[in-house]
Amino acid sequence: MDEMKGTRYPIFGFVTGGTGAFNDGIPPQPYETFAYDLALHEAGIENFNVIPYTSVMPPEIRGNLVTITPEMNQKFHYLPFRPDIKDQFHHGAVLEVIVAGSGANYVEHKAIATGVGIVWAKKNGKFVGGFAAEYVQYYDSKIDDEIAGAEVRMWLNKSLNHELSMRGMEQDGDKELFHNFINIPSDNPFAYCLTAIGFLNFGYAPLAK
Repeated sequence: MDEMKGTRYPIFGFVTGGTGAFNDGIPPQPYETFAYDLALHEAGIENFNVIPYTSVMPPEIRGNLVTITPEMNQKFHYLPFRPDIKDQFHHGAVLEVIVAGSGANYVEHKAIATGVGIVWAKKNGKFVGGFAAEYVQYYDSKIDDEIAGAEVRMWLNKSLNHELSMRGMEQDGDKELFHNFINIPSDNPFAYCLTAIGFLNFGYAPLAK
């Protein structure tokens, strides 16, 4: 008889991000095809079946996030850099993620920024885990990483503070805020941008009785 287990929760994962721009697509959703695939490829997760989570972080994953791409390592170098983990990815596996992602075309917007943030929480002085928030912003002119990061941080801070407030919890330690952006080129007018936390290893809660 197979061993029975309770609900599972992530205990190890990675932060990643990717962008893509292309001059073709499949209407009516061109950003979900070529540009989206390119963004997944840059993020290093193109060979997964990607499934989005909502935004609750178990306590066990605190301190157990890494980066897997040079681009994200350069931005968030305080996280361990583990590009070798990609060699262990199983083709066609399910990857569960907390993701902020969106597409646009050059006629509509000139840039996209995305971000994901984490706040760790305590209640009555006891650490309970964390919460995540996602953010997407469109721009009508070109931006740089400083502009993208500043706006993402401002709005993620507001969202994360709200998540604590509605639950009657307090912040425990520093927030962790991650972002990415793309300036949409006129010659590749369909673009996509994503920032994500992917979960790889899992623990199991006790069986409910």
